[in-house]
Amino acid sequence: MERHVHFYIVGSKPETAFIAVDKIPLDKMYVLNNDSKDFSGYEDEVVSGFHGIKKQVEVVRANPFDYYDVFQKAKAIADRELSENPDVFFHMNITMGARPGACALSNVAYSFHSELYYIQEAPYSPTKKDELIRIGIDNLSIIYELKKKPKTLEVLLRFIDSDCIPNSELVEVIGSPTSLSYHTKYLCDNGLIERDGIRNAKWRITDLGSQVLKRL
Repeated sequence: MERHVHFYIVGSKPETAFIAVDKIPLDKMYVLNNDSKDFSGYEDEVVSGFHGIKKQVEVVRANPFDYYDVFQKAKAIADRELSENPDVFFHMNITMGARPGACALSNVAYSFHSELYYIQEAPYSPTKKDELIRIGIDNLSIIYELKKKPKTLEVLLRFIDSDCIPNSELVEVIGSPTSLSYHTKYLCDNGLIERDGIRNAKWRITDLGSQVLKRL
């Protein structure tokens, strides 16, 4: 069953955490905040608000001024969620928090099946109302899986310099036809390469494969 997990960095306008509730599916919200007393009241408002509407919420201590801290903690959460449910979908609310934190969430989003969103406040909106802006991300979560398969990744990386490679050339890279067959099947099944011809076969990179290479 698909599960929708949101990330939100605490800021001085906690109401921006709730505008998406009725517009985007939400099963759990991770609230990222440092331990500064300046933002403890805002954090309490967000947490109590989600409890009030019976939504799961968990506070994570992360410094929004520290890109690496936010990136590592958000990615660790996403890894855990994904290990528990392969159908999890992530939503990153980048409205509040310092720029390093928002950039970190954005980059985590590109590693998983995710979208970004933010609240465009009324004074800056053409409609003069608070607007929810959603930013779809190409689903390139295959990158995350490829990094677990270094040999398969090595085959794909061969297409950086050429969009079409003979089977015989790839065999030299991997070492055996049987092993190559496993890796090319995986890449084909995920739409990254396609077979060109039967005898003296060649492998051709697809548009999706090219997108993945650019991201890598």
